[in-house]
Amino acid sequence: MTDLERIYDWLANLDQLNHYELLRVAPKATHDEVRHAFHAFAAIFHPDAQAERNDIERAALTRIFRRGADAFHVLSDSKARAAYDLNLRQKAKKR
Repeated sequence: MTDLERIYDWLANLDQLNHYELLRVAPKATHDEVRHAFHAFAAIFHPDAQAERNDIERAALTRIFRRGADAFHVLSDSKARAAYDLNLRQKAKKR
């Protein structure tokens, strides 16, 4: 799979991933583990690190990165994370 195919694969699945899946951390991950995972995520998807890409690819990377940044902000704030986890549990019960 090429780099471009990986980007579009991420983009195609982005809305199905929860914050833990997006950053590839366990639901019990510590703050340091979440931070480390986000730094690894950002190294791949941060648009500023992809200056050589065309506008369409950079827009895709920006969308992915923004979702990852949102995931990091939620998972690194204990109150926001607790509310997010409750929401995930409620959604799981409805299935």
